[in-house]
Amino acid sequence: MSKTMPDLSGFIGSCGLYQWCQIFPHVMTDGIKYLADTLECYWLLDIVGSYQHKLRTCDFQLWRIEVLVDNSALVSMREDTNEPVVIIQEVPYTDFPVGVFEFYAERNETGNVTLLLKSEH
Repeated sequence: MSKTMPDLSGFIGSCGLYQWCQIFPHVMTDGIKYLADTLECYWLLDIVGSYQHKLRTCDFQLWRIEVLVDNSALVSMREDTNEPVVIIQEVPYTDFPVGVFEFYAERNETGNVTLLLKSEH
């Protein structure tokens, strides 16, 4: 059974940054942490982290998860809204809420990536 999307409207900017995995030297904002904790979807962050070695020259990334009614999903990444898809990965099953959700990943000057909600940008 699919979960419902939590209310993320209160996340504007971020006071904290959190590392989610020792393997990837990347961080997430308050909003992404709340999303990951609430929906238990750290696997989605791991997908994003697993592609960063291929995206070293990409400073801005628009990530999208589209969950279909059969609970399969497509996770994709573009370098901007109107750019072609660079990454696409199929997920055979997820309990992430059905529909489309987008978030950003931004690379800083040290090469680390911050995952953030669109409203936290």
